[in-house]
Amino acid sequence: GTGSTDIGADVIFSSLLPLNFMMHSAIGYTYTTKVTDPVTDAKLNMKDQIRSGIAVLFPASGIHMGGRLQLVGEYNTVTFVGAGTNNAADAVVNPTDIVGGLRYLLLNSGLTLNAGYRRNMKIDSTLPGKKDTAGFIFSVSFTKPVQPPGRNRFPVLSLETIPEEIRVG
Repeated sequence: GTGSTDIGADVIFSSLLPLNFMMHSAIGYTYTTKVTDPVTDAKLNMKDQIRSGIAVLFPASGIHMGGRLQLVGEYNTVTFVGAGTNNAADAVVNPTDIVGGLRYLLLNSGLTLNAGYRRNMKIDSTLPGKKDTAGFIFSVSFTKPVQPPGRNRFPVLSLETIPEEIRVG
């Protein structure tokens, strides 16, 4: 990231599918604020982002193993939009990730453990630094435990960081 503050909103839809699958889909917009070039001290307008994704979980209610275990598959995209400074690379690349892994929900304590394998399907090879397009991911999240009314499912809050590189110039 750039260290500046960005503002965004997401809309998330969830559906129970046949054969005990659960699907979550999301679309959102992020307004990216101006950043300061560390070399020239000039203010630059960065492109805004449209984020979208779809996730499929199986089984929907999880396999009971002390907690609940689920298989997770995700497809996520970021599309840069609007007026602003182009990416410093030769061509702006809209990242696309595919993730597969496991989620272990400890619903009584409110903890969720996620582990998976992530692959970036689109990467700009002209940027400096590592050219790795895949790797393992791990996250821990917490949700205040509450008793769900009726057939509702427990909400899950997840925190994620995304490393980005921006070349000066």
